[in-house]
Amino acid sequence: MEIKWQIVEHTLAHPFEISKGVYTHRTALILTLAQDDHHGYGEATEIPYYHIRLGRFIDLIQDNMRRLNAIRLKTPEQYFSHISPILGHEPFLLSAFDCAAHDLYGKINGCKIVDWFGYDRNLPTPITSFTIGLASLAEMQRKIKAQPWPFYKIKLAGREDLELLRGLRAVTDSPFIIDANEAWSIEQTQEYLPALTELNVVMVEQPVHRDHEHDLLKIKDRQIPLLAD
Repeated sequence: MEIKWQIVEHTLAHPFEISKGVYTHRTALILTLAQDDHHGYGEATEIPYYHIRLGRFIDLIQDNMRRLNAIRLKTPEQYFSHISPILGHEPFLLSAFDCAAHDLYGKINGCKIVDWFGYDRNLPTPITSFTIGLASLAEMQRKIKAQPWPFYKIKLAGREDLELLRGLRAVTDSPFIIDANEAWSIEQTQEYLPALTELNVVMVEQPVHRDHEHDLLKIKDRQIPLLAD
């Protein structure tokens, strides 16, 4: 197995705000796995608020290059089982290798990974969401109207969130996923759930700080699924 990477910087079309800050670009490690004249690609993005630094990833790859190069891809599961002991303490990097391995496996075997997984193509294709970052109500409304979509992820930060969502409902009936990026307390989460149901919110992602995720189990009456990512 040959392993290469490059660091790229993606400039965002618009400043992207979440509860952790405002971002104008994303820095990513693009990983390439090569075997038998085929190439598979994966990506890991630098995330400051999770202390994810690409320099640390590069050091880990270089320190273990001989071991990683010696692992040949037979199946994605087999490859994952071999790289997990080496990379498992860096799950974002492990994910990049796993994605690249799936891509590479499909190219080596001339198949689409969706078919290899056994997905029934007669079933409807899952709908992806379009993310609306934090901004003023007018700006978020403008972005929704500029990009009609069947499913939105709405970033929130604990600042008059219900009023904001009600304002967004004036411009779209599409279902919402809410991503608070750890900005809420358990009490806020529990208080908001009934109103969120009325606002056609179908899931709440990472409402509380990751150190308090287990406290979500205290919320027994869940009208909406809660996702801890």
